[in-house]
Amino acid sequence: MCDLCEKYSWSSDTDKELMKACIEEHLKNKMLSRELKDKEKLRGQNHCQVNVACFDLQQVLTTPHSMSSQLYYRRKLATYNLSVFDLVRKAGYCYMWHEGVAKRGANNVASCVWKYRTDRVENGHCSEFMFFTDNCGGQNKNKSIAAMYLHASAIRSLPVECISHYYLQAGHTQNEGDSMHAVIERASKHVNVYTPMQWYTLASSAKKNGSPYRVTEMAGHMKDFKILSELYCKRLREAVSMKSPEWHKMKALMVQKQSPHVLFVIYAHDETDFIPLVNAVPHEQSAETAASLPVLENESSVSKAKKDDLQYMCSQLIIPREYHCFYSSLPLERQHNVPEPITAPAQEGPSTSAE
Repeated sequence: MCDLCEKYSWSSDTDKELMKACIEEHLKNKMLSRELKDKEKLRGQNHCQVNVACFDLQQVLTTPHSMSSQLYYRRKLATYNLSVFDLVRKAGYCYMWHEGVAKRGANNVASCVWKYRTDRVENGHCSEFMFFTDNCGGQNKNKSIAAMYLHASAIRSLPVECISHYYLQAGHTQNEGDSMHAVIERASKHVNVYTPMQWYTLASSAKKNGSPYRVTEMAGHMKDFKILSELYCKRLREAVSMKSPEWHKMKALMVQKQSPHVLFVIYAHDETDFIPLVNAVPHEQSAETAASLPVLENESSVSKAKKDDLQYMCSQLIIPREYHCFYSSLPLERQHNVPEPITAPAQEGPSTSAE
């Protein structure tokens, strides 16, 4: 339930009158964003080179996953799944990894979308992409995502003419891709899962009718788009007013190969003219610097306390023996170098030697 709609439904008649303009705008944006998604889905059905998809992170999947009562009191390993649903072909794609490989921030979401786009270009000959997501700033609406799109438009060898990313109205972001999460969660009921790899297998076999979900293990495919965001997005300005982009207000962003290093944005669902944001860095310099994608180094987020709990469950055979090696080899999260506290030198007592 949308928070604003819920608040409006429980408000007094006086408060509802005060909220009238706000709620009308809110519901209008809900309808506009959904109508746009349906319109673009229809366009994708008529043009095979247009790929229309929505993506979202699933709720964290944990291991071990079983009926043991001890699991309630122990920290468990998190497995992440960024699901992408092709709205035209009704095909589901799961990009999965666990917290021993990487976190679940903007870099990781951008890496999954980059992998999806690369695979579709190679296998499906798509030249235009349109994505629909929620408004989560840490995952979908940020400089790393924008840098990933700008990087795609800057590489001349990639046959991608246009990438658009639309944000559904906050509180009303339900979409066709949500069914993927429900199918995977339903398949995991009454099933013991002891490692992330078993989650990968379960996701690939969860759908009983039609084509199965295609699962990609993201270990080794994570890229560092944060570095590129400093290059592509640090000096973006509106061409006329020289204003910086207002990321939290964006309703859509777009990049085009014919205008590399220009990010086009709109701030309302009913706007049709995109505002160009131009990168102040010279095109030659940015293209040369971003010639190759930097690989994201191992960024395990497994704390020592969590690994201790996992190894305790191994010792109690809550996790069967055949999986102990996996948990023993989990890398710990990097600890920032903390300077050792400075202690005062010990006081020397009075000399007792004979003069």
